[in-house]
Amino acid sequence: MPSPVRFALIKQLLESQGWTYRAGKGSHNVFSRPGYSPIVIPVHANKVQPVYVRQVERAIQLVKECEATQGHRDGQSEATQGQSDGQAKDSKDGSRNNRP
Repeated sequence: MPSPVRFALIKQLLESQGWTYRAGKGSHNVFSRPGYSPIVIPVHANKVQPVYVRQVERAIQLVKECEATQGHRDGQSEATQGQSDGQAKDSKDGSRNNRP
């Protein structure tokens, strides 16, 4: 069975990946990042149990996958990107009927 990890190491890892720390109630510590569910990590004797370490690993992996997908979308051709931007603008001001 894996051994517990020091909380300071988990905190450093999450903050380096863009998560923001805030103390929760009692032993619970909360990390948040816009667009993602918060991560709540209970800490006892300054240690984090392996189940929560795996939760942190999964959250970091999810962010990396989402950013890679987002980066792929950012690489669209300018023509395609301009079309989608124009459609969004027209639909917001109501000047164009977007029905087929």
